[in-house]
Amino acid sequence: MVSSRTVDEAADIIRLSKEIHTAETVSALKGLYALRIAGVAKLPCFAIPYGLNLRFFGRADELRTLTEALDPTRNSTRLRAMEIHGLGGVGKSQLALQYANTSMNVYDMIAWIPAETEIKLVQGLSRLASKLELTDGTSEDDNQSVQKVRDWLNTAKKPFLVIFDNVDKIELLDQIWPASDKGSIIITTRSPSLASKRVVTTMALSCFSAEVSKDALRCMTGTEPAEDDNEAALGEICRLVGGLPLAMVQISDFIRDRGYSYAEFLRIYEKSAEKVLAKSEPPVEYDQTLLTTWDISLQKLSAEATRLQSLLVFFDPDLIPERLITNAKAGIEDKDLGFLFDDFE
Repeated sequence: MVSSRTVDEAADIIRLSKEIHTAETVSALKGLYALRIAGVAKLPCFAIPYGLNLRFFGRADELRTLTEALDPTRNSTRLRAMEIHGLGGVGKSQLALQYANTSMNVYDMIAWIPAETEIKLVQGLSRLASKLELTDGTSEDDNQSVQKVRDWLNTAKKPFLVIFDNVDKIELLDQIWPASDKGSIIITTRSPSLASKRVVTTMALSCFSAEVSKDALRCMTGTEPAEDDNEAALGEICRLVGGLPLAMVQISDFIRDRGYSYAEFLRIYEKSAEKVLAKSEPPVEYDQTLLTTWDISLQKLSAEATRLQSLLVFFDPDLIPERLITNAKAGIEDKDLGFLFDDFE
């Protein structure tokens, strides 16, 4: 890292030198001033929380889309940004991690920044400033560190990738959104409309299809169904979890650790699904289990959505016809459900 004192001393030497022409002196001073403002980062720098996930499965098309949209060697005239949205546990963060870990030959700097809250965002940027050696790690507060990271991102001459993970409030990124055409940005969020305020290119990440789910669970457990009932059980397990990747990772660990066949596990799961998921440890690459992931989502529901959920629990969970709600105004007398028929809701 170049200190302010070093810059000042170098500038004084240039000013005092009579052997350098005026134009060269001005040019050198401008360069030194830029160093003083933006700092000199230690590159390459890869601040990625997890290594390559050897159990990552599928998503070849999605990875190809990310490469086409973000690769600076393909489009180097502007900042590139991609938003990935989807259900909790569908694999948004895992997809971003896979892209980051397989793209270190493309970028000189890759940073993973948790962005659920302003505190996490600032802390993540402060750690990045330290890793880039833009600060000495002792004399500056977090806000100064954030400023130095922002200055560096705005003036970067080398390609970089920043991943803002699990964004809930897009306005939090205003303080750090870079302007450099060397930058590529990934935003992961559960909201399909949130990140569109910042980026044009978006990706809706869906659960695995039935066939992909079965292939994924076979791969994760390392077990091939030996009998017809196990093949049928495998398909039923995938149907019950809806092809949700986080659920499949936890289930595969449960099956493998206990040596169950698919049929044996299915019998247990149908009786006590919540207990099975509660006993499953979160995968190394995830911060949360499936239960805590969904609990977070449920806590964010509006009061109206919570009331609707309380109504829907009385229905069979498979294929609830929308018309029962949208066309049943005369049959619902609960005033709390009046929002269902409000054209502005």
